[in-house]
Amino acid sequence: MNKYFAIEVPDGGGKTTLLELIKAEFDRRGERFIALEEPGESGDRAELRRIMTDPQTTLDSADKNLIRTLLMMADRIMIRKGVHVATHVGLPILASRCFMSTVVYQGLIGGEMELVELILERANLIYPDVIFVLKVEPETLRQRMYGRRELDDLEKTVAEDVERYMQMYITAAPVIERITKGKTKIIYLNGNAAPNEVYEEAMTHIKEYMGWN
Repeated sequence: MNKYFAIEVPDGGGKTTLLELIKAEFDRRGERFIALEEPGESGDRAELRRIMTDPQTTLDSADKNLIRTLLMMADRIMIRKGVHVATHVGLPILASRCFMSTVVYQGLIGGEMELVELILERANLIYPDVIFVLKVEPETLRQRMYGRRELDDLEKTVAEDVERYMQMYITAAPVIERITKGKTKIIYLNGNAAPNEVYEEAMTHIKEYMGWN
């Protein structure tokens, strides 16, 4: 068991809050772990993030999604070694997003599912044991997104059609099962609940995987 946990939801859905609460619990228990942010925020991976969300791009929507697909897959390949090392030495992994985002955003919605699956087949990735998906009411999510800060190009696209994006996180379940050959378990959490309630629900499952009392 890799003890690899990822959290998924469109931006503004409470992903960062939940991840920070879980990390704090690991720290409290003295449990070492690896934290992952996708896409990355430093070095070459930060440049991928900048290109992917550049509001000044003049690419049409089809070309933009193709490039985003390739950039996101490049990001996952860049962190592949770190995931393999963490798994080899037995360190748990706590991730903000995972390959499921690419399946939803660039694959199912963007129309590049064949390309996404092709790259995943050849990328030798280790998939999460558990993906927690926060289910948030679309209008609540939209209000959170616009209330946080100025949105980048990709975030604006999601906010304009947030109902579809949330639905695709449910539609993606059989795709994830097929890609991971049933290895990854998707657990849907009530993202409309208070942060501490979402955290407690997530920790119930994490404690089971970690063998904690």
